[in-house]
Amino acid sequence: MLAGCGHKAPPPGKPDVDGPEVSILSPPDGSTVSGQFRVEVKADDKSGVSLVELYVGGGKFGADSVPPYEFVLNADSISDSLVSLTAKARDNWDNWGKSPVVKVRIKKENEDDKNPGN
Repeated sequence: MLAGCGHKAPPPGKPDVDGPEVSILSPPDGSTVSGQFRVEVKADDKSGVSLVELYVGGGKFGADSVPPYEFVLNADSISDSLVSLTAKARDNWDNWGKSPVVKVRIKKENEDDKNPGN
């Protein structure tokens, strides 16, 4: 019995041995972002997707279990000027899939940008 372990029981039938297909839809690779920006992830699997995680610069940023899979980041809180985004997804059979890396350039909002005319 799997009660209390934190995972749903896998669906009945033949086990799924392939991980989900995962991709970052936005922002596009090579783009420049500033302020708050949204990361949209697409994850598909024949047995269903149970979890999507977003990694920013190699560190886990957060997780989402309800589509559409979206994360809101603040560029001003990211220290690197070029950052790698990666998404991982788990299906209902505990198989994992990983997106290709998307690199975005971070543009900090400075005081001149926030207060034009000063």
